Amino acid sequence: MEGSQTPKQRFIAALEGGPVDRPSAAGIVSVINYELMDIVKAHFPAVNIEPEPMATLAAAGHDVLGFDSVMPIFSIAQEATALGCEVTWSDVAKMPTPVTHPWRDCRVGDETTRGFPRVLSRGPVCEIRCRSGPSAQETLRR
Repeated sequence: MEGSQTPKQRFIAALEGGPVDRPSAAGIVSVINYELMDIVKAHFPAVNIEPEPMATLAAAGHDVLGFDSVMPIFSIAQEATALGCEVTWSDVAKMPTPVTHPWRDCRVGDETTRGFPRVLSRGPVCEIRCRSGPSAQETLRR
């Protein structure tokens, strides 16, 4: 049975508790590091904002490291950008960093309800600032 499944078939079978030809090795978070960026010649910041370097580095998890998965998101910058935050894309030695926040009111009190700040536990989660297009809340409802 060894080698009879594709990486995708193996990963899905493992998730569903089905038979696999070998244990599935999958990274559900980014597996990148400097050495891997050097091997495939795809580095920050380009891998976060340009499709070709992003695809090259994401595929390296499979092609170079042998994982049964590919993860094309290397940081939280994509989510921050989608919420309207400004991001400093940094350089090869630094992860991208959001420099603004998406909340109109970012003050959170010390009081919590079930471990969550009170401001996050009443009604709509929060008003989200959106610079253009539909609001993030409308996008999340779809």
